[in-house]
Amino acid sequence: MTIMFLKLTSTVYLVILLAIFLPTDQILAQEYFCSTGIKYNVWAGIKNNKDVMSAQKFLVKEKYLTTTPTGNFFDLTKTAVYNWQVNNGLNPTGVVGSLTRQAMNYKICRNVGESSVEYHLSPSVPVGILASSTKAVVLNVPLFEQSYPLSCEVASLQMALAYKGLAVSQEILAEEIGISAPFGQSVVGGKLVWGDPDEAFVGDIKGYMRKLNGDFIGATGWGVNNGPVGKLAAVYRPGSVAKKQAEVEDIKKALDQNKPVIFWHVRGGQPGVDFKYSTLAGKSVTMVQDHVALIVGYVEKPGLTIYLINDPQFGRIYLPEAVFLTWWGAYNNDMVIIS
Repeated sequence: MTIMFLKLTSTVYLVILLAIFLPTDQILAQEYFCSTGIKYNVWAGIKNNKDVMSAQKFLVKEKYLTTTPTGNFFDLTKTAVYNWQVNNGLNPTGVVGSLTRQAMNYKICRNVGESSVEYHLSPSVPVGILASSTKAVVLNVPLFEQSYPLSCEVASLQMALAYKGLAVSQEILAEEIGISAPFGQSVVGGKLVWGDPDEAFVGDIKGYMRKLNGDFIGATGWGVNNGPVGKLAAVYRPGSVAKKQAEVEDIKKALDQNKPVIFWHVRGGQPGVDFKYSTLAGKSVTMVQDHVALIVGYVEKPGLTIYLINDPQFGRIYLPEAVFLTWWGAYNNDMVIIS
């Protein structure tokens, strides 16, 4: 994917992520930010961080925070973020995720004019995506941020259930999926042992999947595969089903029937450093840097199909089928259809 930086002023840039094979009017994502803005997502527990400092300065200016900005994200900052989200129509998580970050940056950088960033619920589809389409299926699914660094699975399920009229928090969904023992990595009989993602969540949903140097050793959390998510989805929405090695037509058929689809994938399509370990039962597991999001529609054009994705970490994205299939195929074409 090509990253283009278009300079708008001396301090403000419009970042446009474009697939190198797409016409320039088919934008996958875009966002305004400036030198005083928030570049990366931040959440409780982060210390001595310039993006936390930027968020705190903004919250002080907005009169949601009365303490001096420190760059440390603790309870007072979390409460301030939560209250700001409530009053600005965002899913109140207390986390400065992609949507909250974009919304804050819009106000921080508003001197450059109107932004086209979508940070509200149920984002509309850009006209350029729909232009010349022969078929467009778009489910009006609310877009929620993930509450924790590793809660993309339950956040995707939360969005799908909300679309079906069921309000369930990520905290409750995570509790119901459960944690596969052991909670942390341990050595048993000379083997590295951790949880089974086909049984429940592996590790700490509030933790991290990999170290900054890209090494999985020392990860405190990972995630959960589609089996347990499918079982939980079926409790709330009977008829929901998990599928492995699914086909793209399975997705289109589900969306045609008003059923959003959760899909497991590897962003970029190429797994990075993998990490092998054993479960307590002796099962061999290979952990990769995967992600989970919700498919909410597709648009067919002559020679091109684009999938509409509600991503709980990156916001609304639009993937051409070739890219989508590469990402999805890197994690076994796993999915859950929400009935």
